Amino acid sequence: MALATTGLGDMIFWSPKYGAVYFLEVQQGASTFIGNDISIVFNSFLVIDGIRDRVLHEKLIASLGGRLGKIKASECYIAEPWQMLGGSGDESTYTKGDLVVYHHLVAQAIKARLDNEREKKGYVPIMCCKGRPTASCKQWQG
Repeated sequence: MALATTGLGDMIFWSPKYGAVYFLEVQQGASTFIGNDISIVFNSFLVIDGIRDRVLHEKLIASLGGRLGKIKASECYIAEPWQMLGGSGDESTYTKGDLVVYHHLVAQAIKARLDNEREKKGYVPIMCCKGRPTASCKQWQG
């Protein structure tokens, strides 16, 4: 369950399965454990100067806000091209974009990359959903 998003579209979320808070760097598709206590995460951890700079990118977001205008709750700043596609991530490459659309597009790109890596390793898709191949039910067997 999403608790917050950063100005760059990364996400802080609660995992009910693990009873913990994680940070999801969206373009990497990788999450990092932060802690088990939501109040400590928000009141103690996220206010540390190094976290505010290296994780929340507070200075970059302030600069982008000055250049591009402040973002709405449904927006984020997005580097073009994305860093996962070879973009530099330089401040001059950012634009404002829709947060939900960005998350959907990055998720599709990460899924395609993972599927490609699985195929290279010799995993093959198996069919489910009564034998019909659909993107929503593709599983892998290796």
